[in-house]
Amino acid sequence: MFRDASQRILLRSLTLKTNVKETHILLEESPHFASYITRLVIERDATSIKSQYRSVEQVLSKLTNVRYCIMMGTFASQQNPTFTSTLLDFLAREPLRELTVISGDAVPPAIILHLITAAPIITFALASLRKDPIMLSDENTGPQPPRVEDLSYQWNGKLYGRALRLLAQPQFKSYTSTLRRLFISFFPDTNTGVKLLLATAPQLEHLHLEGLGSLMNPPALPAPLS
Repeated sequence: MFRDASQRILLRSLTLKTNVKETHILLEESPHFASYITRLVIERDATSIKSQYRSVEQVLSKLTNVRYCIMMGTFASQQNPTFTSTLLDFLAREPLRELTVISGDAVPPAIILHLITAAPIITFALASLRKDPIMLSDENTGPQPPRVEDLSYQWNGKLYGRALRLLAQPQFKSYTSTLRRLFISFFPDTNTGVKLLLATAPQLEHLHLEGLGSLMNPPALPAPLS
C-alpha cells in the first residue's frame, strides 16, 4: 500500500559520483523510478573518467523530472564536445527550477551564456572564465529565451570577474533581461560593477551586494590644476 509513496520519497534525490553504471542498471530495471528523481547532483568523479561518459549519458537520457540540479566541474573538466552537448541538451529539456554550477576550473564563456537560459534560479560559483572566443550557434546553445530571474555569483577572486564582465557587455543584455533578483559576492572593478548594474537595474526587484571593494573605494580623482 505504501510502496509507491515511499519510493517517491526515498528516490527523489540522486547523486552521481562513482555509482553511475549501477544507477543506469537500476533505471533500466525499474524505469518508473526516473520520474521520481527531482534533485540531481553530478559530482566531478562521475565525469572525470572517460569510460564513464557513456554511463552518465545513459542515466541522463532516462531522467524526465529534474527540478533542482547541481553540477560540480562537469563542464570545465571535459574535453569531449559531444559529452558537453549532452549535458546542455539535458538541462534544456528538464523542467528545471534551480541550477547550481560549481567549478574550480575555467569555464568557456559560451557555456555560461547557455546556462543562463536553463533555469529561473541560478547560482554560479566559478573560479574563472576561459578566454575562448564567444561563438554561439544553434548546435551548442539552441535558440532558447532567457529564463533566469534569480542570479547569484558566489566567488571571490580577480579571475572570477571575467564572468561578470561577460554579462555586463551590451551585446549580451538579452541574457539578463528577465532578472528580478541579483546577488553578487565580489566586484572585480568599478567599471564592470557599474556596467552590470546599469544593464540589470531597470527590471530588478532585489539587489544584494557584498565585497563592494572598488565600488566603495573608487580611484582618487586627479588634483585640480592650481
